[in-house]
Amino acid sequence: MIRSFAVTNYRDETMKCVLTNPSEEGFVVASIDGLGPNDATVNVSDISSIDGGLFNSARIGSRNIVISLVYYYDSKWSIEELRHKSYRYFAPKKKVQLLIETDYRLVFIDGYVESNSVAIFSKQEGSQISIICPNPYFYSIVKEYNEYNSYAVPAFTFPFSKDLDNEQNSKLLMGMILDYKLTEVAYSGDVDTGLVFDIAFKSAISNNSTIQITNGNTSVQNTISIAKIITLVSGMLPGFNAITSGDSLLFSTVKGDKYLTFLHDSKEYNVLGAVSSNGDWVYLIPGINRIRIDTSDTEANVDVSSENRIYFNGI
Repeated sequence: MIRSFAVTNYRDETMKCVLTNPSEEGFVVASIDGLGPNDATVNVSDISSIDGGLFNSARIGSRNIVISLVYYYDSKWSIEELRHKSYRYFAPKKKVQLLIETDYRLVFIDGYVESNSVAIFSKQEGSQISIICPNPYFYSIVKEYNEYNSYAVPAFTFPFSKDLDNEQNSKLLMGMILDYKLTEVAYSGDVDTGLVFDIAFKSAISNNSTIQITNGNTSVQNTISIAKIITLVSGMLPGFNAITSGDSLLFSTVKGDKYLTFLHDSKEYNVLGAVSSNGDWVYLIPGINRIRIDTSDTEANVDVSSENRIYFNGI
């Protein structure tokens, strides 16, 4: 059940309409269309020699949300004041953000007002607002955060070595800390999403090393070249020749907002050219994702964390 929706206009003003209390803002929410999953466009090629066709691609287009409001006659505003109020919050061609609250979800979506049609000469005056959302997915008000820890492998074995006089055999290997970081990210959304990684260097790292980020569930891998970062930064900061403790990277794989930013001495440098991939950018799929971080410099001390939005097909 939808409890309320709030709209924030281009002037950062917010109006919240509670469906069970229309007198609060003066609008009765008659209906809201376009809140379910968007239709997909599936492209198929016909083949003359066989039945059916061959799948080529599929995509989901922009979302169209249509809100029907009726002006509440028993409110503290006149009908004309309510009409002008709708113009204020739903100005044509301007950007708006909708926050929709249901029994189980609290989600945002951004869009642009296509039209605000008012029925002035009507017994029941109101507005019909059409909003086009270029990104068709709803996203959560909160983000998911993850930390990546070095992976410990148990290596205690039996039986004990009989040759205890031999120094090498008398040292029992209890476990190994491998040179990669691994975590299982439980993504609760129902639409694939990118991540923003925060890579903090706690020590120097070799100029010839790389950092690899892999999702074991999708086999997608991105590689960050330290040498390329140094080359790019030195072009903007003469004399720069090494990454040291206190430096960090922000790496975004979010569609439409991909970047790799190097932070050094409180300044930011665009080093996106230091990223290579095997055809895609690391992303999360619904469910459990095994994200692994490898550094070729095994002596480097690197802390890694990530955050991601939770995306939904509908409310």
